[in-house]
Amino acid sequence: MYKLSGESSSKENDQRTQLLAEHPELADLVIRIQQNAADNDARSQLVAAYFDHQLYWAAYKILTAADATNEVDSETSLNLARIWDVWGQYDLALKYGERAIVAGDSSPRAFEVIGRIHLHRNEPAAAIGWYTRAAQQSDARPYCRIWDMPTFWGRIGKKQRLISRRPSRSMEPCRKLTII
Repeated sequence: MYKLSGESSSKENDQRTQLLAEHPELADLVIRIQQNAADNDARSQLVAAYFDHQLYWAAYKILTAADATNEVDSETSLNLARIWDVWGQYDLALKYGERAIVAGDSSPRAFEVIGRIHLHRNEPAAAIGWYTRAAQQSDARPYCRIWDMPTFWGRIGKKQRLISRRPSRSMEPCRKLTII
């Protein structure tokens, strides 16, 4: 469907090889996944490590293999949404993000990912709605990385004031937002 250039693919393969050589616990996760494709714990840990090191193609390969075997897995869908968002394919990102919600993921993380996709699609009002849903979760208070995004404030600050106050830039948990 989408193709990486040979140069970037080769570069990422080299980075992945180096990462696995430096972190044997990640190499063990690769072996666990090869032996048991249904090992969700190993897959989650490895995908998280790949995301941390911006190895999106490697994460994508693992996730699409898992997506083909599972009926609908909200975590896999959400991670695929994150990858498509990074790659600038916002329609596909939104499709997978919504699929995660339909599959039952109502976590603040899922709402934040969909909010970020809407932000990248230049839809700040929709982004605010999703970020507000994330902040209103009673069982968890996500850290609001949105407040550290100058792009967000540039977009809504010039057009209209959609939020009554701008929270501090600290990493304190979100408070409920007042939409005006």
